[in-house]
This record gives sequence, structure tokens and C-alpha cells, in this order.
Amino acid sequence: MDFTMSPEQELWKQTVREFAEQELEPIARKIDEEWHRIPNEIIDKMADLGIFGITIPEEYGG
Repeated sequence: MDFTMSPEQELWKQTVREFAEQELEPIARKIDEEWHRIPNEIIDKMADLGIFGITIPEEYGG
């Protein structure tokens, strides 16, 4: 079985990695130690990227 990622999957991986580095990494300690939640602004950005629908096929709205 070939587990090599397609170019589209590699692009998605890089997009999510960059998002995490730019948006989450700078506030990770506050999320863990003070806020105990991810701020709504970050959740909205994640939704805009489509992160919450990645396990649902496009034909079903993912």
C-alpha cells in the first residue's frame, strides 16, 4: 500500500502547519495555563480554512 501524500495533501499539510505555527504557537502557553480554551477568533479562522470538515467528503459538505 502506498502512503505517499498527493501534492494536494502535501499542500494541505503545509497550510495547517503554517496556521499552527503562526496562530497557535504564540499563544499555546496561555491556552494551556490561563484560558483553558481556544479563543473564538482562532476557531473562526480554523473554520474558514476548512479544518473542521476535513473528514467529511466534499460531496457531503466537507
